[in-house]
Amino acid sequence: MSDKKQLKSSKPEKSDKADERIERRPWLRRQQQGKTQQQKKKDPEEIPILRFGPNNNFTKFKEALANKALREYGDLGRLIETGTYYVPKPPDVNDYDLINDPYQLNRATYLEQQKLYMRHWEDMINNRAKLYALIWQYLSQESMAEVKRHADYELIKTNRDVQRLCEKIEETHKVFTISRIAAGLTKASLPTRNALTLP
Repeated sequence: MSDKKQLKSSKPEKSDKADERIERRPWLRRQQQGKTQQQKKKDPEEIPILRFGPNNNFTKFKEALANKALREYGDLGRLIETGTYYVPKPPDVNDYDLINDPYQLNRATYLEQQKLYMRHWEDMINNRAKLYALIWQYLSQESMAEVKRHADYELIKTNRDVQRLCEKIEETHKVFTISRIAAGLTKASLPTRNALTLP
């Protein structure tokens, strides 16, 4: 019986055989590598984590966040690009001929449009906390700490004020972006010396 056990243990396992086959056939290895590379591809609409400092990614972060906010929250998402809340236009009573309306159809249409307008407003107000959470989740620890340093942070947090949160993020992160652009412009504007001329 011990001989049978020894024979079983001396036989190579199935996984070892599979490895040997792959080593003998390099085209299999290439196929497997291709599969892993396809799995590693990033989502093009993924929001990057906002970094703080001179090498921040504020412009990419803002662009990706604006796209996702528009997709998920509609008109409320316009806040990311414009910096202010979008104000939908209410239905105008003068557009509906309520005087010459014997069957009250124009009145019913106007009331329905008014309901849709009010529902739109309520959705925008109710989704502010969700948009606040979405923005906050993509901030790095350093970015969060910088936003928390502002005197009115507690008020922003309590009210879940998305507009003021966006203002504070832009204040703290755009400084580095502007200074980096200015540094690039000054380097470009410096005169280059000819290597042959001496001072």
